[in-house]
Amino acid sequence: MSWFSRWIDRVRERRDARAFTATGILHKAEANLERGVLTPDGFLGQDNRPLLRILREDSLAFTDLGLEWAVVGQRLDELLLLGAAGLGEPITVSDRYLVRVAETRGMLPCPWEDGLWRKRSATVQRLVGGAPSGPEILFSDLSLHLLREHHFLQGKGSPFRLEPRDLQEVLGDTPPEEVGYPSQK
Repeated sequence: MSWFSRWIDRVRERRDARAFTATGILHKAEANLERGVLTPDGFLGQDNRPLLRILREDSLAFTDLGLEWAVVGQRLDELLLLGAAGLGEPITVSDRYLVRVAETRGMLPCPWEDGLWRKRSATVQRLVGGAPSGPEILFSDLSLHLLREHHFLQGKGSPFRLEPRDLQEVLGDTPPEEVGYPSQK
């Protein structure tokens, strides 16, 4: 083996090792979020901000609104599971939410390359006096994973973007036990 071949091998080894660092994983995820890579529309919408800035600003918004990632993820997951009983039709959950769950065949990969998720989506709207009120939230199994594991709410303009203010308005101050699962104490 010549010196040049050994040098090329060392360069490749260093490059491959960088791919497994936090920075390398973040760069790979950012590339996967682009339009046409994993989904036709991508995960960023019209948002031109770098991924780190999106993550930081959404995290600050969560903190400012008093939201907790685990609690929001748990509530949305429970609404998704309870809404699935409607088999594609809207149902009322706990007299507080109108939930519709739709499912199509197939799986979606996570942009961070840590799993495949069912193509199932839910819309949730808060009920006030029995009538829908306020914003409607659209999310999927993959959206829940991105929220819980990566604290990524998708870019502004993305169809599945979870706006922190909308999450607060829809989920409100509903105690966890009123949504159908035990509170965290």
